[in-house]
This record gives sequence, C-alpha cells and structure tokens, in this order.
Amino acid sequence: MSAVSPVHRGVITTRRWPRVLKPGHGVEIGLRVTDILVLILGGHLAHTATAGGALPAGTGVCVMATALLALVLFPAAGLYQPRRLMRLAEQMPRLGAAWVTVLAGALLAVFLVDPLALPPREWLVVWLGLTFFLLAGSRIAAAAWMERARRRGLLAWHVAVVGSGPWGREAARRLEHERRDIRVVGYLDLPGARAAADVEVGLRQLLTTQSVDHVAIALDPADLDHVPELLDLLRDFPFEVGVLPAMSPATVPTLGHRRLGDLTSFTCLQKPIDGWAWLGKSAFDRLVAATALIFLLPLLGLIAAAIKLTSPGPILFKQKRLGFNQQPVDVFKFRSMYSDRCDRHNAPEVQHATRNDPRVTPVGRFIRRTSLDELPQLLNVLRGDMSLVGPRPHAVAHDEYYATLIDGYLGRHRAKPGITGWAQVNGCRGEIHTIEDMRRRIELDLFYIDNWSLWFDFRILVRTALICFRDQQAY
Repeated sequence: MSAVSPVHRGVITTRRWPRVLKPGHGVEIGLRVTDILVLILGGHLAHTATAGGALPAGTGVCVMATALLALVLFPAAGLYQPRRLMRLAEQMPRLGAAWVTVLAGALLAVFLVDPLALPPREWLVVWLGLTFFLLAGSRIAAAAWMERARRRGLLAWHVAVVGSGPWGREAARRLEHERRDIRVVGYLDLPGARAAADVEVGLRQLLTTQSVDHVAIALDPADLDHVPELLDLLRDFPFEVGVLPAMSPATVPTLGHRRLGDLTSFTCLQKPIDGWAWLGKSAFDRLVAATALIFLLPLLGLIAAAIKLTSPGPILFKQKRLGFNQQPVDVFKFRSMYSDRCDRHNAPEVQHATRNDPRVTPVGRFIRRTSLDELPQLLNVLRGDMSLVGPRPHAVAHDEYYATLIDGYLGRHRAKPGITGWAQVNGCRGEIHTIEDMRRRIELDLFYIDNWSLWFDFRILVRTALICFRDQQAY
C-alpha cells in the first residue's frame, strides 16, 4: 500500500513544477521569434540606409514573404537544434546558406506574381548583409547564454536513479559524468535481497523533495523481477520513468526511449499532461480564472460582507492540502463554519461536514450548498497551485489515511488539484460514508488524468455550472 510523506519533508525548494519542454527548447522558441523580428527590422533598416522614409508596400510584401518562408525553411535547415546552436563554426555556414535560399525563394515568388513589385537591387544587397549580421549576432548571444546556463546546470535533465549491484552504480556514475546535460539528483540502492516495498519510504522522500524530470531504473539482470513492483509504486508520481538496461529489456513493456548521455533509457511510464498540453492547460486556467474574478468581484464582495456580519472571525479559511506531486499548498475557501469550530490546518484528524452540521453557519450552509465557498480558489489557480479542473484536494489527514487503504490513491497527485473535477460532476461530492465511496472518487480522478484534454475540461466546467445549485450531496 501507499504512504504519504510527511508534509514538512515533502517540500521542493527549487523547481516545483515539471519541466514541460526539453532543456534548450526555450532558447529555440525565443530564436524562432527573434529571427522573424530580425528579418522585418533588417528590411526597415536597409530601406532607411538606402532610400530613407517609410518602407514601400511592394518591398514590405517581399519582407513578409521572406518571413513566412523562413518559418518553414529555417527549422528544416536545423538552425534551432540546441546542440547545433553550441557549434558556431558549423552553424554560421548553415545559417548563410539558409538565409540566401529563403531570400531567393521569396524573390522568385514575388517575380511570379508581379515582376514589377521586385524591390530595388541596392536595398536587397544591404538587406542581405545586414540581416545575416543580425541573425549571426542573435545566435552568438544564444550560444553564450546556453554555455553559461549549462555550467550552472540550468539546462540539465534532472534524473533520479534507482539501481542495484555494480550496474546501478556504474549507470549513476556515467550519468553523473554528463554534468552539463544531466544532473543526478539522487541515487537509491535496491539490493537484490530486498523487495521494492523495502525502499518505498526512501523513494518517496527522494521524489517529493527533489526537482525530477526522469526516474531511471538501472537494476542488475538478476534484480529485474523487481521492475513491475517499482513501476506500480512510481505510477503515483508525475515523472517519466525509464529502464537503463544492462541488456535488452525484452520482458519490460516500453513506450519509447530517451538518450541520457551515452546510455539509452527505455520509457515505461510517461508524464501525464506534459509538454505543450501542460502549457495550454495552465494558460487556459489562468485566463479563465482572471476573467472570472473580474466578473464575480461584486458577488465575492457580497459573500465576504455576509460572512463578516453574521459570525466573528476571518472571511477566508486556509487549509493545508497536498497538491501536485504531494507538495503542500494552502487552499483558500470562504469560511463557512464558526471560527472556533473549524478544523486546524495541521489537525491529525479532519471531520467531514455532515448534513445539518452544527459547525456550519447559516451563511456557510448556503455557500456550501451552492459551492460558492470554493470561489476563492480562483486565487490558487492564478498562483499556479491549482487548476480549474482536476482531482479535488483532500485534507492531509484524509490523504494519509486513505493512501494506506486504496492502491493507486496517490496517483491523483500526478496532476494539479482542481476546483472541480470529473468525480464531482459524477455525483462524488459531500460526505464519505464507506471506503467504496472514496475508491469510486479515485477511479474517476485517475480516469480524468489519463484521458485529459482541454475539451474534457470544458465539458466538466459546463456540467459543474449546471449542477452546483441543485446538488443535494453538498452541505
């Protein structure tokens, strides 16, 4: 069974969220944008130097055609690959050839459409040389920044190694040797005489206190029987998991592979909601949360005034919950209970609210029934602690209790917690009566994580809006 790492030990002090793009891809995106701006700027500067005044419409069409063509041909020429960016001696001839090809292609397109729209020869010569100078300068700056970032470990892929025997130690040593591209953030030894469960506490401690991108399993051939146990345990975490085999992993199901230095890691588990999907979901969450806060400001003010005028105590109630990767977050709600009867944030036991609960104030009863007490969690969404849609965060005491009873319970922390979720719109709200009630919630939460899409989020938000005023299980 699973176990929750104590909250005071489960805080990542460096990078809290996963790296959703590969190291160096931020530089690639920045260069793509910079190249287009440089082409346009170079055209204006060339015209200022040769003729002065505003750029003529015909010449502007040539500039825009060149920029559009560069969007296709520059990537095809390999001008944005991080490793090639570091090799300027190779990059510059490639850049020159690509720039001449793009310009020639744009001029050919303009000639075929309207030969009279071709720009002046003097402008073309100045634009060709000036733009190449600017493009080369941007790459020299990018290479210098990447070199400095590599020395500081900012572009390193963070790897945690679970190993055994001579091969485990050798794999960790070889990965550590690739200091600029890979940083080994921890090594956990799994001796052949012990089961995977024997190192569960140490593994959870490592993965909840370090910024991890990839978990590499490097077991001696005699210990490969432990791989299924380790994979079952690692399903609770939002990390890519791979096997570094001393021999071919014919008995291990693989989803692909990744190069880690001079080793090949065969991927067995993948991150949920990764890469551009993570960025898209985060942007959607923050945009909708900011818009909702603006439009709901009068309603929020009325609720706050009602709470303050009808019972003593603070307007907002803050409680510690476990969020993404079991990291503690402070979740905000409108206070719906009398302040002297609220559960303490660090209480070892937290009582579920029940029907006609005497702890709930009259105003609190209304806002709980209509889910208006959850609106301050829009602030959590803006902070990045929560999403609009995701597994609902439970009290830490409940996490610690149910994690020991339900296999896969902690897998719900592979995604950010949400204000609403797939479980909530399928009737799983309110009081937990049996272990099967909680098991049903976990099944729905895990289904959401494994099948996420923006359209799925939109459907859940619409269903939430339709049921929040008529859900009889919220009290």
